[in-house]
Amino acid sequence: MGLLNEGQDFQEPETPPPVWTPAKNDFWKKPSRWQICMPRLRLLAKVLLGLLGFVVVFKVMNTKPLPSSVIEPVEPVEPVEEPLPPPPVPVLTEHELTEQTIEAAKRQDWVWKDFPTHDGLARGLSHFNTCRQDEEHCNPRPPKLVRYDGYKHMQEDPADIVQCTGPRGVPINESDEDAVWAYPGIAAGAVDPTLGSYKASGIDGSVSFDRVGRFQAYGLDQFDYLDPEAERKASDVEWDSIKWGDLQDSCVSANRLRFKPVKERPDNSIQYSNIRHKHDSAQKPPPSSSMDAGRLNKTKRTAILIRVWTGATWTADVVMNIRAMIAEASLASGGKYQVFLLLHVKDEGIPLFTGEDQPDATIRKHVPPEFHSITEVWNHAQLRSLYSNMAEHAFVGRSPWMIIQWFARNHPEFDFFYQWEFDVRFTGHYLDWFEAVDNFARDQPRKGIWERSGRMYIPEVHGDYNSDFRLSVREEDPHHVWGPVSVESVRPRGPKPPRAQEEDNYEWGVGEDSDWVGFLPSFNVTGTNWWFRDYLWGYPQGKSTPRRATLIAQGRVSRRVLDIMNYENSENNHHVDAEMFPQTMCLHHGLKSTTFPHPIFADRQWTPEALQSTFNGGPFGQSGGFWNSTFSKWNEFAWTNMTWYYSSQQAMPLYQRLLGITAAETGGPEWEDVYGRTVVRPMLLHPVKGAKAAKWTPEGWMHSISGR
Repeated sequence: MGLLNEGQDFQEPETPPPVWTPAKNDFWKKPSRWQICMPRLRLLAKVLLGLLGFVVVFKVMNTKPLPSSVIEPVEPVEPVEEPLPPPPVPVLTEHELTEQTIEAAKRQDWVWKDFPTHDGLARGLSHFNTCRQDEEHCNPRPPKLVRYDGYKHMQEDPADIVQCTGPRGVPINESDEDAVWAYPGIAAGAVDPTLGSYKASGIDGSVSFDRVGRFQAYGLDQFDYLDPEAERKASDVEWDSIKWGDLQDSCVSANRLRFKPVKERPDNSIQYSNIRHKHDSAQKPPPSSSMDAGRLNKTKRTAILIRVWTGATWTADVVMNIRAMIAEASLASGGKYQVFLLLHVKDEGIPLFTGEDQPDATIRKHVPPEFHSITEVWNHAQLRSLYSNMAEHAFVGRSPWMIIQWFARNHPEFDFFYQWEFDVRFTGHYLDWFEAVDNFARDQPRKGIWERSGRMYIPEVHGDYNSDFRLSVREEDPHHVWGPVSVESVRPRGPKPPRAQEEDNYEWGVGEDSDWVGFLPSFNVTGTNWWFRDYLWGYPQGKSTPRRATLIAQGRVSRRVLDIMNYENSENNHHVDAEMFPQTMCLHHGLKSTTFPHPIFADRQWTPEALQSTFNGGPFGQSGGFWNSTFSKWNEFAWTNMTWYYSSQQAMPLYQRLLGITAAETGGPEWEDVYGRTVVRPMLLHPVKGAKAAKWTPEGWMHSISGR
């Protein structure tokens, strides 16, 4: 046995199988017969088994099948099919998804749908009970109409105002035909506001109006008749010959000592304007150094800009509304307010600023004659040329403020500017409304102003606006805005707080005019699903940029914030959507911004708890800042039974009832035969589109047979 190699295992040698060999003494022995035959037997067995298998197979193959009558039927076995995968879920566009969500929201069981409805939005003259409690057999008589001039809350002494001439050629404040008439008091069954309040806003809620007292001065008889041929006999004014622009300019000139002197716009201005400016006449005396209060305390002026467009429908209610606004806000105030129409010319092929007959030909085609002298034209091409760096955003749907910015550059005589929607109506006296807004905005302190403005004011929940509301908001909301918020790439241009917030006793801001006044909360869009929450451009922080929004875009802006908006557009290439722009600029730059808590009514009895959870359900009682805000896409349906929202279903029928028209199965001639003419309290309504059937065309007025 050799040596093992390194690493080799030892193995036992294999033992070979034994081999039989005869021993010497066994040599004579032989193998047995069984041992010899065993292999042969095994081979024979294999052959026999193979032969047997062959026979069996052969027999089976040659056997005939049994008849079918003998065989029991066997149910066929269905093949098992694998289940098909579910079809892919269709991918919806954002618009389709929004539409589905909104439709689903309309079908939901909103809590307010179970609240009892009421008929207190509009009452009849018979609901004024003039009987004394001690009178027997008294026949209730409606109260007498009284002249209403809107001066109740005016800051200036009306005696300092030079009376202005109205459409009938006489001083408007001396003419009964030009006057607005109201019923003192509130009709029985008339309800209080659901949101906001008369007390907090300063609007006079102690009077009621019917259509005769409200619109008789503005041509109501022109449209209320049965015989279309009687139109000329019904109206005491040839309205087509009235030039409202001349009346307003004359009014301003007569009151020029109340206003600051204004330099004329330079002739080389890059802006466009088609208005014949008369705001500085050669006869104007130089500023006086006398102690006359009317000369020292100059009244700030406000432009009311009504946006309209080519192709708009000029119904009778539109025309009467604009006549009322001019007479009540502009002429009655001695020119403190002035009304203009901004006509958006949709056809950019019209050479507005170069054609021989332009823009007068376009104005004549699309605007009633009496308003020609207050109309300025513009188009999108003009905005794109003014803001060429923002051309993709320079259109009315996204940037209606650009035209206001342009107007302010052309009109240095104004300090404030309203963007006013064509389909907004006020059932009270317009001077009362605009003065209330002016006073409220000036009186608000800056401390807590953003927190108060971010909530829907509910008196039953918040208490008195100027005391309880301030304190409760201060306590429940830990986030307090004090001065400008920090935003990357924005250098604040507003005033700095004069002291620490804790040291201020609601003093800073009192007496300071607001740069933005909106008519619904300036809500925090973050976390909501409002339609345009992410429409902002040019900000390094992107969607985390702090911003606020107010629906709708109607409101008042100051010249200061318009200058900043223009600067951010043209110099910083910053822009946000229309309903966020002025409020967000105030937030970034530390300007004063507030919400006007005007009365908003509902058609049913909400509980205070439901109002708060629905409209202020966000963090710390805010209107915004969370997904289920009433400004989110699917939750706006909560506003449909309110009188102020772009989707309101109450505004239009209520205004029609005021005009004597049957709407929403109530009001109209038959109803008024029982209850008397419809009366309503002062309230702002939106939207009101074509409440009366009479419509102006360049060929004249078109009327229905009934005039309605």
